[in-house]
Amino acid sequence: MKRVMTAVLAVLLMATISIGGMLPVYAETAHVHTAYEEAGVGASLPDAIGPDPSGYDQSMSMPPLNAEPIGSYGEFRSMEPGKSYYLTADITVVATYPQTFTGNFYGNGHTITTNVPLFSSLNRATITDLVIKGDVSYAGVVGAVACTATAPQLYRVINYANVRTTAAESTVGGFFGTINKSDFNVIFAYCENHGNIAGSNETGGFVGYMQGTYDEAADAKKTSHLELLHCLNTGAITSGKEAGGLIGQPGGGNSNYEWLYTITMLNCANTGVITSTGGSAGGLLG
Repeated sequence: MKRVMTAVLAVLLMATISIGGMLPVYAETAHVHTAYEEAGVGASLPDAIGPDPSGYDQSMSMPPLNAEPIGSYGEFRSMEPGKSYYLTADITVVATYPQTFTGNFYGNGHTITTNVPLFSSLNRATITDLVIKGDVSYAGVVGAVACTATAPQLYRVINYANVRTTAAESTVGGFFGTINKSDFNVIFAYCENHGNIAGSNETGGFVGYMQGTYDEAADAKKTSHLELLHCLNTGAITSGKEAGGLIGQPGGGNSNYEWLYTITMLNCANTGVITSTGGSAGGLLG
């Protein structure tokens, strides 16, 4: 049965969610009426809907002294996996960085244009202050930043690229197709997706599917944490299974990884049309 959610102004002020249950939503500041309320639209907000860039910590975008400059695709391709780099110009990427990147990448407000995922995979990497444009089509799990990632942290990364997969049963996200199990935190702060994201499996504006955490040696489940701070999706999300404006499916799918994330959201919004033809659909989470 086709499920369609036109999630206009789906907003959470501040909520902590343990998958499988939700704690009460609460606001930390005194309430100020907004134009959206005067029009009778949306929730009660202490400030503007979605990302509020005035609160962004500029120090997050400052490269360390040992960071190396990147001004061309050739230099991007030649990066060492564990180092820090910063863009000095807009570049076009024509092939995916093949190694697992574990360093820090500072966009400095520059734009990367691409028709492939920028990275094959990330492992505890940080990406900041980057704009992505293009049209990404890939035969497998796919996102504009990377196909898969473990404990990534993204600060003020904005995606305008449309992202889709040509392979069946592959997860798709505006930033990552899948985030792997980990007991380290995942952070998206001041990030936006404006691209249209389409897939036959779990699909989301930011991430298609997120695994939870399972300690096989201890035979015990652990809890990892996802933070979504001042994040926005405006792109259309189309999925054959679960679909969400930010996350297609946060956990689930395997008894070892099921429903293990706790999630904090602050001033997140979705204005995109969310469509699922075979699963749940949500304005923020599928």
